Amino acid sequence: MLILSLQFSESICKSERAEMLASRGMVHLIPVKEDGLNPKSRKRIMPDPLTEPPAIDPIYEARVYCNVPSITESSMEGHAPHYFKLVSVHVLIRHGDRYPLYAIPKTKRPEIDCTLVSSRKPSHPRLEAFVRHMSQGSEAQMDGTLGSLPRYPSHSLCEMGELTQTAQGDPERADVKLWHLSVIKTHQLEDERDRQEKKLYFWYALLAVHPLLNQTVNRMQRIADGKKEELFVLYSAHDVTLSPVLSALGITEARFPRFAARLVFELWQDGKKPREHFIRVLYNGFDVTFQTSFCREHNMHSRKPMCPLEKFVHFVKRGMFSVFNSTNYYDACRRRPF
Repeated sequence: MLILSLQFSESICKSERAEMLASRGMVHLIPVKEDGLNPKSRKRIMPDPLTEPPAIDPIYEARVYCNVPSITESSMEGHAPHYFKLVSVHVLIRHGDRYPLYAIPKTKRPEIDCTLVSSRKPSHPRLEAFVRHMSQGSEAQMDGTLGSLPRYPSHSLCEMGELTQTAQGDPERADVKLWHLSVIKTHQLEDERDRQEKKLYFWYALLAVHPLLNQTVNRMQRIADGKKEELFVLYSAHDVTLSPVLSALGITEARFPRFAARLVFELWQDGKKPREHFIRVLYNGFDVTFQTSFCREHNMHSRKPMCPLEKFVHFVKRGMFSVFNSTNYYDACRRRPF
């Protein structure tokens, strides 16, 4: 009874307040609640039902992994404020579809044509223009080893490890059977979950790729100090090489390295303050600098949307060993972190 009387008294007070406002010329044509919302026009909000996450599409995953040329992409390499100068680039690339590196014992070597012919399927619409463009390279003067290297595959039969034309095609048109992927992924998922819980792969990645990252950092430091050094470095890598680098950098959201995947380290110099240097990390054209463990806390919306070189140097020289409770590579390799 007490609650009802209080509610009734409150409604009377509101009515009297409305009449007072009306007498002063301030009239609310539509009653408004204290929070400013119109109770009559409010729609009922239905909660979204709990749904399962979308299932993995094996066809889409295969197209992404095979890096089908028909998929249009954009890249952020070389993009920076106008007063920055690009002074060094380090690139790790993974090869595309190719002939096997090793022959299976007691098995006939498959005969695969490695000439690039636009009339053979699968083929890309720009293949003919690519071959015509690359053939003009014979007119250029190249010294040393570059002059003897083929500019594109031209063997009637693929040699060991040679790139094929298959990567130019669509997995659907190439009649690739993908039904077995769900069975394989089920077993792989259980193994991967166990590895992630124990962080075995992460610890392996830190030690495996430290020599490469240390070499990269040393070269960048020498360039920042004004010493003469290689401005462009290209590493030909495998998926089992590129994946540990991504893991060691802390880029956990990255896809597994596809065909022709690339990881780029850019070193930039501030034109207004030449002694200040910054780096950018790009994976398949996307800027992932602020996904790295060493620059995740840096303000990506600052005037200089890059990572200071000092953070990368400290990560390679010190940070990579902290998980092993060590300060150098020699001790880290001999400690058991678990």
